Formats: sequence, structure tokens, C-alpha cells
Amino acid sequence: MSAPALVSRNDIHKSCKTVEAVVNLLNDYSEAVTAIIGIQKKLAKALRDAASAKIASEVAANALNASATIFDTLGDVDMKFAKLVDSECEGVSNEVKKWFKRLAKEERQHDQKLASANDKVKQAGGYYERKVKKNPADAVEEHTRYINLLTTVGHDTNQEK
Repeated sequence: MSAPALVSRNDIHKSCKTVEAVVNLLNDYSEAVTAIIGIQKKLAKALRDAASAKIASEVAANALNASATIFDTLGDVDMKFAKLVDSECEGVSNEVKKWFKRLAKEERQHDQKLASANDKVKQAGGYYERKVKKNPADAVEEHTRYINLLTTVGHDTNQEK
């Protein structure tokens, strides 16, 4: 099995923004469908009221009642669909929130490890310079230690990146 492809932090953040946009638009869609359902119910009621008016002919009343029934049924179907979309949207939103929290935690840990590695390099550099100034005879040995530390820390840093 091949290793997962490495992705830059910038690409991860762009992907997060697109996922967040999808979740927000699903929520907006759900709200819009709910508003349309309300309008459909009001329209069905208005059509029934118009059909029951004394001045409507029988043919017109039947057509208005049929239209009202269609809008009522459409509203019922849309209501079931809206509930399903709401439920799915809520589930996806909760999962995305969990994932974003986990991602933020991993980014903090990553940043802390890199900062720690940088601190080790700075400390080692300072230690190396002090030792060499005090005793130039130890320069070769201290230089070897310093290079070994840089190699180890550099390898760890590259793995983190």
C-alpha cells in the first residue's frame, strides 16, 4: 500500500474552506426549502378559499381545488425532503466541526514540534560557539556534535513537514 500523498497546509486550508462553504450552502438550501414549503401551504389555502367563493363556477372551483391539492401534496413531499436534508446537514456539520478541531489540534502540535526543533538548533549553536571560544582545542569535537544534532533535528523537522 502506498503512503498517503503529502499535502501543504495551504491546500488543507483551502479544502477546509470549500467543505465549510458546502455545509453552509446546504444549510441555506434547507432554510430556503422550508420557506418555499410555507409559501406552498399558504398558496394551497388561498386556492381553496378562492374555490369556495360564491362567484366561482364549478369548473373553476374544481380546478382551484385540484391545484390546492397539488400544492399541499408537493409541500408534504418537500417537507419530508427538507427534514432529510436538515438531518444530513446537521450530521455533516457535526463531523466537519470535529474534524476541524482535530486539524487545529494537530496543527498546534506540529507548530510546537517545529518550534522545539528550532529552539534546539539555536541552543546547540549558542553552546557550540561558547565552547569553541572557551577552548579552541575542542572545536573539532564540538563541531561534530553540533553537526550530528543538526542532522538529527533536520531529519525530524523534515518528517514533520
